[in-house]
Amino acid sequence: MNKYIKFHNDPHTAEKIEVLIGPEVLPTLREYVDDVNIPVKFRGRLQFTNGMLPDLDDIVQQLLNSDSATPLPPGPLEWIQGPHGRRTALAVGSKASSERSNVIAILDEFG
Repeated sequence: MNKYIKFHNDPHTAEKIEVLIGPEVLPTLREYVDDVNIPVKFRGRLQFTNGMLPDLDDIVQQLLNSDSATPLPPGPLEWIQGPHGRRTALAVGSKASSERSNVIAILDEFG
């Protein structure tokens, strides 16, 4: 598997990829992610099902402007560079067979 990945990716990308087998997954995830954010499927504590909306923490909520008080809509989101260097979140994709590109949040500051 590693040879396949190294062959089909540029060297810079390939050196960042780590293929894990069963017993290696949880310890490796724990190096980067708290157990409460690791899905139960991977022996963490997060009850997760596909399609769940994100549960944003207080810091992220505070970084988003007041227009973001409503919950995030289902479906894909795209972040773009908005005016004055502010990042803007768009709800993209389609809804009821109509294309959408709705501004749902603006990140006023970062880090």
